[in-house]
Amino acid sequence: MEKIIKIQSDNSIAQIYDGNPSQKLVDFTIPQGGVYDLSKSYVSIKMKPVVANNAVLDTFTPIQNCDGFLLTDATQVASHVSPPATLVRNAQFYTQNRGMAESIRRCDTLKLAQQYLEKSENDIVKSLDSVGGFNTDVGLEMFKTYYLERKVLSNGDTLLADGSNGSKVIAREHKIHLKDIFGIAQHPLYSTQIYGKTNIHLELNLDKFQINPIQPDETAVDWASGTSHAACENQNLGAGAFLTFAVLTERFDNPQLQCPFFVGMSVTVAATGLGGGALTRARQVIKDITYDAASRRVTCTFSGTAITAAGGGSNITGLTIVTEQAPTSTVEVIGAEIVLTEVVNPPQVPNELEYVTYTTQEDVGNGQLNVFKQYKVEPECQSLFVTHSDSGEIAPDRAFNSYRMSIDGVDVAGNRDIEYAKPIHKDRIERCYRNKSVPLKSLELKMINLSATVAAQKGDALRVIAEAMPYTDQEKNINLEIKAGAAIQDLILYKEIVKTL
Repeated sequence: MEKIIKIQSDNSIAQIYDGNPSQKLVDFTIPQGGVYDLSKSYVSIKMKPVVANNAVLDTFTPIQNCDGFLLTDATQVASHVSPPATLVRNAQFYTQNRGMAESIRRCDTLKLAQQYLEKSENDIVKSLDSVGGFNTDVGLEMFKTYYLERKVLSNGDTLLADGSNGSKVIAREHKIHLKDIFGIAQHPLYSTQIYGKTNIHLELNLDKFQINPIQPDETAVDWASGTSHAACENQNLGAGAFLTFAVLTERFDNPQLQCPFFVGMSVTVAATGLGGGALTRARQVIKDITYDAASRRVTCTFSGTAITAAGGGSNITGLTIVTEQAPTSTVEVIGAEIVLTEVVNPPQVPNELEYVTYTTQEDVGNGQLNVFKQYKVEPECQSLFVTHSDSGEIAPDRAFNSYRMSIDGVDVAGNRDIEYAKPIHKDRIERCYRNKSVPLKSLELKMINLSATVAAQKGDALRVIAEAMPYTDQEKNINLEIKAGAAIQDLILYKEIVKTL
């Protein structure tokens, strides 16, 4: 039998910020006396977008579609879809009775690299936990995102001034599963009766977390239909009549999925030919959307009058509606809590736990094209990961051409260069994963970008070295030579070791 316990963070992390958070540290205390299934437990960070300069129109406050993402590289378009564990930069797990169990630095880069090795593209695309939306096949900037409860069809259930009957911006709970950070959290029976009060300390990458508007690009041609999302049917208006709605030219089989517009969205109305009429007000809020299944057409009704016909009537041509973009948005962190699964009436609890964790060593290439480094690795180290990133960035996507490695003077690949992404390199990664008994799901060595098109989503290469390590009685001496066509920058060594608590 299990029960769920929620414990608030020891320190408040609630804040609203734009790039410079006042608090990035979060601490949790698990009290003494319980047995917990840490493999089912997680840290919840609840965040919400705050959109500025969405001016009220016709008593309606327009709703903006936003997405939260992690700046894994210098710009948004160069950044990547990330697992929630990438939100954590450094992590510690401390027990009152046995001392420090785990202290992992630069968790972010490691977990980003491991996601693209240990999960298939399908796993990543279908995950509900991913940080960072990405384009779907529906159309440009038709992102998969979780900060908006979209109401696409209202069918006469008209938007009200208080925002009801329309779309809503919602807070998202980012779940950082403990087992994705700490090796000890793989265990289903962790007893604080044995190990004492437990403290978890996390340094979050909130300074690299951003929320941006992601309204769809309606003016671009839809990839599936070949029709612009923005295009609308021409309208013949009688004398003095008003244009208060638009019928989209594009036909939809599934408007809930395919239609880029939603109730409460602010749009700009334009026409190439007004037929003698006058553009009354370009800016409008969509207050109602209906769908005719027979014609497969969507009709958007506006909050006011967009165009007024001339005295003799007007033929409106080239009619388009395009999303109005709000210029800025900030992040609201609502709070943090740990959600624990407590085991009630547990079976016999082990007095010792064996688990896998990492020690980290950060190094720099000093801008050299080729570097030769020497490292000491623990006797109990079973795997070694080396990542290469741009200076100060998370993503392991900075190029290298080849590497050589020797362990205690013995070359791992027979005195030859191991070229990046070639068969020997992939074989070394596969060998490493067989040795550590973890499924390897992808050797594509590509990461999913937050990019403009589906075709370009996997534009960045995953630059990682993974080598199996033998168990030894003493520290292992590692010689690592890396060759690159450009300056070598941040190198991070992750030494995977087996420990007993």
